[in-house]
Amino acid sequence: METLAKTGTILTAYLSHAGVSSRRKAEKLVKQGLVTVNDVVVKTPCHRVQKDDVVVYTGKDAEESNASESVLSVYLSHAGVSSRRKASELIKKGLVTVNDVVIKKPSHRLETNDIVVYDGKRVVVNKEFTYILLNKPRACITTTSDEKGRTSVMDLLSKQLLRKNLYPVGRLDCNTTGLLLLTNDGELANRLMHPKFNVKKTYLVRVHKPIEQKDIDRIKKGVRLPDGVMKFDRISCYVSSKETRAQVTLHSGKKRIIRRVFETLGYSMCRLERVAYGNVDIKGLSRGESRELTRLEIKRLRSIVKL
Repeated sequence: METLAKTGTILTAYLSHAGVSSRRKAEKLVKQGLVTVNDVVVKTPCHRVQKDDVVVYTGKDAEESNASESVLSVYLSHAGVSSRRKASELIKKGLVTVNDVVIKKPSHRLETNDIVVYDGKRVVVNKEFTYILLNKPRACITTTSDEKGRTSVMDLLSKQLLRKNLYPVGRLDCNTTGLLLLTNDGELANRLMHPKFNVKKTYLVRVHKPIEQKDIDRIKKGVRLPDGVMKFDRISCYVSSKETRAQVTLHSGKKRIIRRVFETLGYSMCRLERVAYGNVDIKGLSRGESRELTRLEIKRLRSIVKL
């Protein structure tokens, strides 16, 4: 459920007045981390919300979610433009128009036939969503278009799928292969990429020499990088005289994090392949091929991010 707050209202009282629950129950919901204010989880029941704050109780149903799309920042997020917080920034910078008028208020409410434009393109929220699983090959960039003319993941999709305005959920490096999700469901995509949901991804790693046990132990404890200590959720290794293969599971979305960890320890990356995203895996799908997710896979992904 999503609503706009009035200045100075205590969060639990606001939730109660909005009909979410009693104040006592609202206090429990807040402490459980089920309420966000402007996309930030707030666990302090006495938090005071300010004018135009967007308060979200994540235990919403589909009907409430559709109603919330009338808020401009939410509309942009559901259309896959960006996260809600980023959408608010884009709006405040004057980069979004509604019916040819620049709107700088993220909480602006849209009418049924309003035309929303960002970056010169009309923004439309898809009512019928498509979810695609792609086995990305090497030398293929993860973007919807490329001014340099390089091969992108979109070149691997059929014309029928391209008409559905799909976009990648996150990125894989040019030479990283494996599982990539594409969808036009902006809400699900943004939640899957949001760090607060800790969605786990699993990779197969091949390096140029056997990994020493002391380095495996370091990886398990955490490797210090310039931007902080990085620890994988899980790592298992297979060592032979010729090579070492490892399976790594992590929830961090930091750029090139696996390569950086192994390079810091003195190992060159020969191969990196993502084989699972949440509860979805890439088994049975050849390189460059794609398929639609099953209903069960979609349900599991939505469950992970509390949709």
